[in-house]
Parts: sequence; structure tokens; C-alpha cells
Amino acid sequence: MLFLNTDDDDIVMYINSPGGEARSAITIYDTMTTLVPDVYTIVTGLAASSASLILAGGTIGSRVAFPNARIMIHQPVAGPFSGPPHILASEAGGMLELRNTIASIYAKNTRKPLSVIQRDLEREKYMSATEAQAYGIIDHVTKHKEEEKASNKGRGL
Repeated sequence: MLFLNTDDDDIVMYINSPGGEARSAITIYDTMTTLVPDVYTIVTGLAASSASLILAGGTIGSRVAFPNARIMIHQPVAGPFSGPPHILASEAGGMLELRNTIASIYAKNTRKPLSVIQRDLEREKYMSATEAQAYGIIDHVTKHKEEEKASNKGRGL
């Protein structure tokens, strides 16, 4: 993406992903938000976990979902920890910091209160495209060709 950082063309990211490592998604988010051009994010199928964070991080007004797309948010998942108590305490602190960072990013990009985001991250929250639009993760839901034709017919187009 940094290679595409010019004033000339917007960047389009198509997303269909079950997610992945949270810190990697935050790195992608940070890159997206420092670029000069707008970043369009379009979910074509699934944007779950860290993929939904990237989806939400697109330029406001340029975040799109296909009609049957699914979006899921949740808190980061911790791996099995073992070791002395001071190591476990350090790992737990790191997970809480990561969770707070993720919650802050969602709050900023959805314009929802941080307390609402933190509550919703407690469990996996699956959303349809229209639910994700109401939640503020995306801005638009595309229409199927037949729906577009019908709506244009009604307007005399």
C-alpha cells in the first residue's frame, strides 16, 4: 500500500477473510490511515475478526459491503499461556492493551461510544451487511442488478 501512496488514484481493498492476527491488522489499519489517497474497503463475502477492523478502517464514506456479506467483531483471542505468575501477568496486560486498542479503533470509525464497543466485543457479534451499516462499520450496501434496475424504473431512469 505504501507504494500506492500518491495523490493520483484511490486504493481499493476487496475483503473476504475470516481474519487473522490482530497486531497485523492494526499495522494494516495504521498504514491505511497514513496514506494520501482514499482507501475504499469492500467486503465481498466475510469480514470477520481482524478483517472487520480493516474494513472499518477504510475512508469514511468509502466502506462498502455486498448484500449477502457477513461481518463479525470480537475481542482478541489469547493463546494458552504457561509459566511463572509474573510472565502470565505480563501476557494478560498485553492482551488487555490490545483489546483496548481494537476497541478504540472501532469506536473512532463507527462513531459509537467506547463503552458500547467494549460490550459488543465481549462475544462474537455477527452482522448482516445492513446491520453493519447501521452499526457504522460500513457506509453503503451494494444492490443486486435487478434491484438497481427496479429502483431506477420507479424514478423514470
